[in-house]
This record gives sequence, structure tokens and C-alpha cells, in this order.
Amino acid sequence: MSKITIIVPVYNREGTLSKCVDSILSQSFQDFDIILVDDGSTDNSLNICREYQAKHDRITVIRKKNGGVSSARNIGLSHANGEWIRFVDSDDYLPLDSLEIFNSAVKSSNADFYISNFITKTPSGKEVILDVNDAYWKGDTYKALIYTQKLGISGVPWNKLFRRDIIEKHNIKFDETMRCFEDEVFSLQYMKYADSTCVISHPTYIYMDNQSSRLSHSFLSIEARKYAAEQIYKLSVELSNREELVSESKKHMALIMFMGIKYVHYYGTVLPFKERILHYRSIVRTAESQGIYDELLDCMRDTYRIRTTNPYVIDIISFLERTIRQGAISFFSKLERLLGKSMVNSFKKTIRKTFSMRQMKVVQ
Repeated sequence: MSKITIIVPVYNREGTLSKCVDSILSQSFQDFDIILVDDGSTDNSLNICREYQAKHDRITVIRKKNGGVSSARNIGLSHANGEWIRFVDSDDYLPLDSLEIFNSAVKSSNADFYISNFITKTPSGKEVILDVNDAYWKGDTYKALIYTQKLGISGVPWNKLFRRDIIEKHNIKFDETMRCFEDEVFSLQYMKYADSTCVISHPTYIYMDNQSSRLSHSFLSIEARKYAAEQIYKLSVELSNREELVSESKKHMALIMFMGIKYVHYYGTVLPFKERILHYRSIVRTAESQGIYDELLDCMRDTYRIRTTNPYVIDIISFLERTIRQGAISFFSKLERLLGKSMVNSFKKTIRKTFSMRQMKVVQ
């Protein structure tokens, strides 16, 4: 039996799969096995998986009919035999010391649940690391939940280490009916049975910020987001009925709905104007019906720095601001080609001194 079983769901990732698997095989800590679950790929991913299997005894390949990432992870769980479970997505990869960091933490703390920091790599190549501190809780699950939710490290499965015996004892699985946030629900279900939680400040994962992937999740139905928010809120409150946790869970629930608004802003030109407004209105009305309207409004005001109590005013101004900014970027890019970079930079500095849209404040 391996110390760690690493489950990698694979679907049409022929361009990134080798880098992902190579990063696992190259780990400084070597007591692990890998399960590659091909979720009905139509490209060359399955052949790549089988090539690795032929060369490495520690790799198992499972081929299944396409059913989504949750079903692929569940199949992997049913075949896992490691003491610990780790998930890795096939378009991301691991730092060379990733498993070693987790193993060292296991030796020093012997917790039930490990959550680590991670690196986000943007399409431009920029690396973003969260400000995370080492922490440990025994029994105080609600404190671990609040801390990790505030940091934004609670919702994904690939920066975590799970005990297999806890998963099997309580039959914890990914909800294959959910279209978003199913990984956070899985983590919360697990957290209900974890007596101790350890947070690791050192990043153990490199997440590739894939714009096409984000776009595919951007315009999920309001019902899908509502269901996800309700499940997360319900599980969060089950962990403790403390007033502090209920308050934080409402904020987190609102944040899930707010992400729908952020995506509309970010990809606003993709949607027809009427559809965009209907999408936005549905989110606001859902927040009202769920009793998280004030929390949603706080998310909007804090993010867009626009002080008004009318969410529709925030929407209009923030969208106009983004549109103007995008137009300015295009304008200055063309100007650089005509006048030269140094002259345009001087012009930009003059403009910034007199006007900054980031300081815009609207009072209703």
C-alpha cells in the first residue's frame, strides 16, 4: 500500500497531461501511486495515459464513459489504496517538493486534514501566491473553516490531503449532479469527520488559470449557483451553530452568487445586453430570497469601490468603467506604435495625476 494515492481526472488534455504526470513522477517524496482516470477523451489523452502506464508500475489507467470531473474522481476513489488521497487536475502541475511538504506535515502534526497554499499562474505567466500562515486546529473545526474560507483555499480539492479511511468510513463522494462548487461540498463533508486540521503556508500546487475553463463556468444557471450556495451554507452550519460561523457562511454564500456577477462583468461582451441584464437581475433577486442581499451588496461595494446602496447602479458604473478601461488600453497601444513608448508613458503619468477611475465614488 502506498502512502499517498494521487487521482488525476483526464479529459481532452493531450497538451498538458505529460507536464502534469511528469511533475508527479519527479517528486522528491516517492511513496505514492497514481490513478489516471480518462473521462472519455476524444483526443490523444488516453494513449498518453497508457504510454505512462506501460513505463511505470505505480500508474493505473482507468477508461470510462464521459460523465464529468466528479464522476472521474469518484471512480478514482473507488480504486484508491493509499493511506492518503491527493487530487491533481491534468492541466495543472506540482512543485517538486509538493508531496514532501505534505509528508513532513503529517509526521509533525498527525492531523486528519491538510490544506496548503498554492500558486496561481496567469495566462501572462505571472505567479500569484496567497498570504497564508501555518495553522493547526484540533476539535475547533469551525475555526479552521472560517480561516480557510476567508483565505479562499477551502473550495478546491487539489491543495488538500485526505485520509482514505475517513472517506470510506463515511462514504464521502463528489456530488455528480452539481455543476459548480461540488469540490467545496466534498471538502466540507469530509471536514465534518476530521478531528484536526492543519494549514500549510508553503504552496504545494501550481494552478494554471485557464480562461476558457473559467468562461465555460461563467454563465451557469442561477439555480445551479443557488443550489451550490445552499449546500455549502447547510454544511457550514452543520459543522457548528456558532453565530460567528453562521455570519461567515452567509458571506461565503453571497460570495458564490457574486462570482456570477463578476463573470458577467469580465465576459460582458460575450452576452447580448438583454441576457446580461436578466442574468444580473436573477442573481440579485435570488440573494434577496435567500436572505443574503446585504452580504451580496457588501461584496459588490468592496470589490468595485462604489459606495451606493443600489446594486444596479454598481453594475452599470462598474461595467462602464471596465469598458472605458479596455478602450483606453487599446487606444494607448495604438498610440505607442505611432509616437513611441516613452512619450506615451509620459502622457499616461500626466493623466493619472489628474484623474483616476479607481478612486471613483458614487453617492446615491
